Amino acid sequence: MNAPVGIRSFLSSACFPSVRNACKKNMPYLVQPPAQSIETCNPLLTYTLADPLPAEMSILEDLQKWGWQISVHFEDEEPYIYAGRKIEKAIKKMRRRTQMIYGDVVGDSPRLTLEEMWQREATKKEEERRYDINEKEEVNDAASIMSRMTEQRAWVRWADEEAGLEAESPNVSNPLL
Repeated sequence: MNAPVGIRSFLSSACFPSVRNACKKNMPYLVQPPAQSIETCNPLLTYTLADPLPAEMSILEDLQKWGWQISVHFEDEEPYIYAGRKIEKAIKKMRRRTQMIYGDVVGDSPRLTLEEMWQREATKKEEERRYDINEKEEVNDAASIMSRMTEQRAWVRWADEEAGLEAESPNVSNPLL
């Protein structure tokens, strides 16, 4: 489950093996969106994992690489209890806003599981990567077009000089001179 924004994370990507050891001691994890994200304030995107499976550990590693805050706590620690209360409160609020009308659920969408959130983040990171690649290609294309235009101008100047033609005059005369 998610933890409030102010909880410190004493895990870094360099010390994930110690997190794996903490898992063996049945210490629960708090998983929160990145601090700079607007989703940080949404308790429905905070997750608690009491005893993560190996697949969930892989998800935690990926989320941590992507900037999510992963922290390990004892079950009786205040941040863990506070996060659990906030999550329960948010789920109850979501249920009050949701109704069943003629067999269709109307209202808030169901809470995403940790795996669904991981898939959403992976898709978002892939789209960001593709955008960055396309942007770099566009910059490279623009630079190559400019270099080709410069080469063409230099060739035209050389050809004009060889043919004994006058140099190109600018289209705009400078009235200040």
